[in-house]
Amino acid sequence: MKKLLLNEQGGVHWIISICGGVIFSIMAFCIFIDSWSIDQVDRVATDKVHQLNLDIYSMLSVEHTAYTTGFKIDDETAALSLFRKGLQSRFNLDSSLRPTSSDGALTGPVQILNFRVIDDTELPYTDGYGRQMQFPGIVADLLLPVKTPMYGISGNHHVLITTEIYR
Repeated sequence: MKKLLLNEQGGVHWIISICGGVIFSIMAFCIFIDSWSIDQVDRVATDKVHQLNLDIYSMLSVEHTAYTTGFKIDDETAALSLFRKGLQSRFNLDSSLRPTSSDGALTGPVQILNFRVIDDTELPYTDGYGRQMQFPGIVADLLLPVKTPMYGISGNHHVLITTEIYR
């Protein structure tokens, strides 16, 4: 080993190899942190939107008796309005669905691509992932603009949440 380090060709080779390994390790660590960050955004957004769907569904007027399992939605626009208000409070967004602080992963306005309340007459319903809903529920399709913390790569993260209400 001493011979390799004292030899001019061997010493340069080892220094370049070690520096290259350190640089590669740092880059791999940054990529791992960015990937983990996007994964966390997905988990948090999925949990928040699923819980929001459950809350909105519980606020809808549901006519349910022992003789029928059907229900009627009074006003789907009211449900969308409740959903927007819920997004604002749970994701710290303003009235145009933009983040109120710039320190989080969200970088721009959240877009609601699709919001549907599915009742018994529309079943079975197939959501955007090809899953069939067998029970009434809510489908929320969102586009979240995100930015990774290490490399600062910006992009849109698609979140589609299908919440079925089992009765």
